[in-house]
Amino acid sequence: MIIELEVFSGQPNPKWEADDETATVIRDRLARVTVPVVAEHRDTLGYRGFQVVDEGFKWHVGFGLVMSSNGRFVDNVGIEDGLIEAIPDELSALREVIREARG
Repeated sequence: MIIELEVFSGQPNPKWEADDETATVIRDRLARVTVPVVAEHRDTLGYRGFQVVDEGFKWHVGFGLVMSSNGRFVDNVGIEDGLIEAIPDELSALREVIREARG
């Protein structure tokens, strides 16, 4: 599982491979997202969410939404929170940037 933090404008975004434990937790949460929603993705500078790519599937998770080719869903199982906690230690300062952006 590859996680990309969409946070920079005009610079490459940080990416990392999730460890096995994190990947298992995120997969489990993604499988439990079932509440559809009609909502637009925030198009803004700075934090925009996470791209999660796993076994040929791609999700965008951010601002309480989970989006994929299957639709848009409410993140009612804490995927975004789990991804924030999974940010590698060398990028940990970005956690506060994300918390501020989320309000």
